[in-house]
Order: sequence, then structure tokens, then C-alpha cells
Amino acid sequence: MKVIMNAKTLNLFKKSLANESGVALISAMVILAVLAMLGAGAILTSQTDLEIARNEKIGLQATYAAEAGLSQAIAMFNVTTGPGGRISDADGVTEGDDDTWSVTIPTGDVNLTESDNSTSFMDVNVTVAYKRDAAACPGQVAFYNQNCGFNDSPYATGGSPVYVITSTATQGDFSSTVKVELTKQVLDINVEGGLTANGGVNITGNITIDGTSHDQDGNAGGTCNDSDLTGDQTGIYSDVSVSGGGSATIAGSPPSDVGSTTAPSTPWAALGISESEFNDLFDSPVATRAADGTLSGYTWVQGNFGTTGAASGNDIGGSGILVVHNPNFEADKWEKWNNDVRYKTNGCVGVDAGDVTWCSNYNADESTYAPARMGNINGGTFKGLVIADWIDSIQGNAKIIGSVVSFTTIEVSAIGAGTAEILFSCEALEAFAGGQTNYRLNWQKVYN
Repeated sequence: MKVIMNAKTLNLFKKSLANESGVALISAMVILAVLAMLGAGAILTSQTDLEIARNEKIGLQATYAAEAGLSQAIAMFNVTTGPGGRISDADGVTEGDDDTWSVTIPTGDVNLTESDNSTSFMDVNVTVAYKRDAAACPGQVAFYNQNCGFNDSPYATGGSPVYVITSTATQGDFSSTVKVELTKQVLDINVEGGLTANGGVNITGNITIDGTSHDQDGNAGGTCNDSDLTGDQTGIYSDVSVSGGGSATIAGSPPSDVGSTTAPSTPWAALGISESEFNDLFDSPVATRAADGTLSGYTWVQGNFGTTGAASGNDIGGSGILVVHNPNFEADKWEKWNNDVRYKTNGCVGVDAGDVTWCSNYNADESTYAPARMGNINGGTFKGLVIADWIDSIQGNAKIIGSVVSFTTIEVSAIGAGTAEILFSCEALEAFAGGQTNYRLNWQKVYN
């Protein structure tokens, strides 16, 4: 069968073939364009994800740097506040005071080391300002009283000023700001004079324990704003007994007192705060600590402080509050364990109600529940409050200006030429034990 095409039909056939090849080319180009767009989209998405991850990383770094600046400022604030300090308010707190002052971070900017050992820097700026009470006292400095919160009339009802510390870390267009409101922790210190003990006190040698008022340097006199502490003029108070004497000098009104009141049996009771407040205040306890004469601020040692049982080498110098306390130790139950045969030698049979489990645990694992011990202190000058489960001895040339509280028996002695002294000082207790500005009222984080 023959197909015969004339010229016109042949031209139409050739055009049809040409049209089909054009459609294929256009289709291929469209497909390539779509693939290119998908590839570009994938690349853009990947770049966007990397940028988001980078931004999150820098944001976290900025937050950490701001918190580091804040922590350093708080530490500085506790020790350098006042005229001439790096954090200072030259004219003091007055009504309508509008002071804001910058904090100089001694180490400068925060240096961040990357995983590839490269480094980047965050500019950190910290300022301190008084909080304003916009509701009750517009424009005035806000004061905080632990018993009643923010005061309506701060200069009439007392309390401590509230500070707002702001730390901002910046790198390029990124910044993070952390704010915290702080005021002084209000402590209602529960002591009876120079030395308060929950057990017997044995005095030997020529030590001096003076319950009359002294200033921060140990001189007679000194100011006292706490009405409770004003009346604590006893040289030694013991729940149990005061014995010995020798050539020791005991002064106070009375020089010594036994069993007329109740001595505190926990650190928080001695400080007049709750256990949770105590844990917040002493938020970084250490297992043990050398008695090297460098105490500062609030120190909580949960094990031994210094070398126990030794006759030399323990220096208590410094200031603040020293707490030597095992959190598992219970003074009243330990006293029973020492003096009631049912607890120690009779297998806990017939012990007081509620003590059965404690008694069994103590006998099975004495070291876990035993009192934390402050070693034989024989040197250094400490200003503030000493609180300990057990004190081996205070002797030699050691001097404590403030007060000492022991939850168990204590020996105080100064043998031979020793001149050890415990001098009651309300002024030292107020200045060094209750003056830390770290009671946090509020915490904010701002991400930019």
C-alpha cells in the first residue's frame, strides 16, 4: 500500500515533528527550573536553620554572660558597698533618692571559648539602682521588711532598701538582660551573750569571755539596733552546766547562767529564720574546710572545719557567719544518745517516741549522723557569729568578736601565756552577720 503525500501534506508533517521537539525542550526547561527552585529553597532553608541556631547560641551565650556579670556584681556588692567601693552610693539612702551607679567588673568583658578553640567576647554592663515604690510612696526608695513585706512608710517602720541590679551582655545586635531585686536578709539572731551552748561548758586557763557590749574592734561599748541583742549581756550561757574556772575571766550580767532559758539547737533557730531560708542563704555548703584565717560572708561547712583534736594550726580569722553543721545531726537526740543507755547500749529499746528510727540509724551508721566538728581553734581574729555542732576547743591567742553558739559541749581554755578572748559584740553581729545584701525578692530575664 502506498501513501502518497503532496507537498502541502509533507510540510504539515514536518511542522508537527518540529512542534513536538519544542514541547520537550520547554518541558525539560520547566523541570530544570523547578529543580533549581527546590534546590535554592533547600539551601535557603538550611541557611535559615543555621542562622536560627547561631542566633540561639549567641542568645544563650549572652544570657550566661549576663548572669555571670550579675553574680559577680552581687559578690562585689556584699563586700564593697559604700563610699570608695566599686559599688558605692556617696550620699547614702535618703527620701527621694534617685541614685543609679555602674558596677566595674574587674575582669572586663566576658571571654567565651568556642568548641573549635576560637574565642568571642560579650560586652557586659551592670548597674545598680534603688527600687521605686510607685504605689504607696511614689518616687521614694522602696524598703522591705521581712515581717510585713514592702513598707508603706519605710522611714517610719524600718526595713532595708531594695536594690535592682541589672546586667546586660551584648554582642553585635544580640543582647540579654538579667535583673534581680535584692535586699538585706533580716536575721533575728538568737544568742545569750558571748558563748551559748546546748551542753556543758568547761573553762580552764586564763581565757576571757566577756558578755558586755563591745564594738567591731573589740573595744568596750559599740552600738546596737537590735533590742533583743541589747539585753544579751551574759558571758556564758549553758543548758547544762558551767564548770572549771582557773584564772579565766568571765564577765557579763550575770557572768555565767545555766538553764534559765532555751539555747538554739539548729543553725536556723540561732539565726531566727526558717530552715528553707537558711538553705537559700547558705546555698553553697562545702564538705570540709581548712581553718586558714580567710573566712568571709556566709560559710557553711557540713563536715570538719580545720584539724580536729589538734593542739595547733587552726586559725579562725575573717568575718561573717561560720556554720559548722551536719544536716543529719539532731542535737537533742544526740544528747539523749550520749546520756541515756537505752539509746546507746540497749538497742534502742524503750527510747522516746519518734526516736526509734533515728536511734537505729545512728547506731548503724554513726558517722552519717554525728555532729560536724570545728577543730581546736587557737589563732586569728574573727568578727561575727560562730555556730557549730561541736567545738573541740577555743584557746591560744584566738579572738572572736561577736558571739559563739555550740549545739553540744564545749571546752574553752587558754593555757600558759595564751590570751584567747570571746567578746560579745552586737555591733559586729549586725555589721558582719546580718549585713549581706543577697535576699532575692525577684528575678527577671529579658531576651533581645
